[in-house]
Amino acid sequence: MVKKVVELLLCDLDDGDVPAEQTVHFGLHGKSYVLDMCAGHLGGIEEVMAPYVEAAQAHRRSAGSGSRSRRRGARSARAATAGSSREIRAWAAGQGLTVNTRGRIPAPIVQQYQAAHGASSS
Repeated sequence: MVKKVVELLLCDLDDGDVPAEQTVHFGLHGKSYVLDMCAGHLGGIEEVMAPYVEAAQAHRRSAGSGSRSRRRGARSARAATAGSSREIRAWAAGQGLTVNTRGRIPAPIVQQYQAAHGASSS
């Protein structure tokens, strides 16, 4: 017997049966949230969040100018990436991006993933 199961994610912000393009993870005040969003709503959240993401990334890059802080930050960035490399690869494949199944994920793809998911690299 052959069984085919299809999971269809619907946009959490739309009342109709609008398919979700992407699952968005974000946090605020120490709480994490997840939304499945269609293309229309996805563009809206990216536009609204862009200045906040940019400011957060600039702040994290400039914080901790000592060499010890830089080393610790590099380790935490690698750990964050390593912990979610499977998710990043799956996301990249869904976006039509080519990523090897093993080894280091190119930084631009990690950055695109983080931008799409509202995460920073620290």
